[in-house]
Amino acid sequence: MAQQPDILSIEKNQQGFIFTMIEVNGEKVKAMIDFGDPHVLMVSTREAKRQNITLEDTGDKMQHINGQPMTLYSGIANSLKVSSRRLEKVEFFSAANEIEGVSEQVGTPFDAVLGWGFFSQSNFSMDYQSLTIEFLEEENRAELGKPIQYEKSSNYIVLPLYIAGKEANVILDTGSGISLVDQDWAKPFKKTRSPQGFPMITEKIRKGSLTLEQNFELMDLSMLSTLNAIGILGSDFINRFKLTFIPDENLIYLKG
Repeated sequence: MAQQPDILSIEKNQQGFIFTMIEVNGEKVKAMIDFGDPHVLMVSTREAKRQNITLEDTGDKMQHINGQPMTLYSGIANSLKVSSRRLEKVEFFSAANEIEGVSEQVGTPFDAVLGWGFFSQSNFSMDYQSLTIEFLEEENRAELGKPIQYEKSSNYIVLPLYIAGKEANVILDTGSGISLVDQDWAKPFKKTRSPQGFPMITEKIRKGSLTLEQNFELMDLSMLSTLNAIGILGSDFINRFKLTFIPDENLIYLKG
């Protein structure tokens, strides 16, 4: 008998962020799917309080995209269920009111984040058009599209590519609704304005056999310097393709 496909339904808000329903300790919780977060799971302080989960100071800091440091706390979820996948005794992290603040900013209430630390454990395909993520037991690679390699140097999806002929590293990030590039790196390029009035550049990007034009809004992304990266490919890029991830081989296939 053929195995039933393991499909996770997702929703996408107007700003391009994606969400799904998960279960933490048997309680249904809405989670943002954020490949720019290296952890398996983040939980809001309000959800941890609601479930009466003890949080402990890790002694570490995490950096908000605006550069502000935040104290990082940790806790244990007895169970985490995502589609048909169930994990036991999952360490999660939390920063005081961070998820709550992002929730307000993006206009969608949510109380958890499923990060790349979770998704990097499985082969899966992701399609913003059908609003699905499918966990794969096997795949026909001839049908998956163009393969591109990413780096394994960190728990982020770091893509070395060319922007307007210049070598650069960028992060593939579902947790960003738009693509961004560091404002200092982009100084030599011609600037225009996004529909929202923000400065941007439009340049060709090239990665292997993939070549296309991409808009990048400008921002101070100096916090990415530890990853030797200067930009982010966000949901406006991801939306163009069906992507299949083979994490053990650092491969992404793009079809579209």
